[in-house]
Amino acid sequence: MENTHSPLEDYKNFGLTPESGRNDELLSDMLRKKETVKNLNKLAENLNAKWSTSKATPKKPDLSFAAFEKKLKEARNQ
Repeated sequence: MENTHSPLEDYKNFGLTPESGRNDELLSDMLRKKETVKNLNKLAENLNAKWSTSKATPKKPDLSFAAFEKKLKEARNQ
């Protein structure tokens, strides 16, 4: 199934199109309208949920002396 979502649709939601060019006042007005406490809380909840369920937790490195000594011996043997 092909993705039918066009990136231009995102701009249309804000009243922007590539043809409209850069309008700093229009952008700041849109941000002011969209950055409500409710929307920021919703964003924070979504990010928290994604980060909480992330499977990419880094493995803790083995910092024991035995592991260091093993790596040191391996380096000497090269």
